[in-house]
Amino acid sequence: MGLKWLVLLVLGTLLTLYLAPIALILKNFLIR
Repeated sequence: MGLKWLVLLVLGTLLTLYLAPIALILKNFLIR
């Protein structure tokens, strides 16, 4: 059960790191 949560945590972190720059670019594009 612990390994499952560890995998979810790692996937969540990678997903956040991957989507953060895209979100910033979209936000800057929408503001401008």
